Amino acid sequence: MPAAVVDLQRMMAPERCVDLLASTKMEALRELVEVLATAREVSDKEALLNALLGRERIMSTGIGLGIAVPHARTPAVRDFVIAVGRSRAGLPFDAIDDQPVHVLVLIGGPETEKEQFLRVISRVVLFLKRPENLRKVLDAPAPSDLVRILSGG
Repeated sequence: MPAAVVDLQRMMAPERCVDLLASTKMEALRELVEVLATAREVSDKEALLNALLGRERIMSTGIGLGIAVPHARTPAVRDFVIAVGRSRAGLPFDAIDDQPVHVLVLIGGPETEKEQFLRVISRVVLFLKRPENLRKVLDAPAPSDLVRILSGG
């Protein structure tokens, strides 16, 4: 059976791409959950936040290079949904390289979709690890540009 196509554009929306006000990891996660909770796919923002915090307790999702990809599979999310946050100043995020995080891509997914969830995370991480792509995300002037850039447009 062929792998399902990862359509990031379907999972994103300009209103869920924000410049963060947060100055800590916890504030950033809360801020992005608030943004993500505006999506019809999210039925319980507190359950989503708790799932994200549980994931962060296992290991930080700060992957280095100024990038964090907080993620959780939970019954509180009916379909894949993504929020993007940028921090010009950078946030302490317990990243593996101990550097501040400037781009956070929060991914929520249904509890039952493990393989597709891994594909979504992989696509985001591989895209952002290319320096030219990360620069485009950091320099994007508008939320609609972030959606276009991250979805490969």
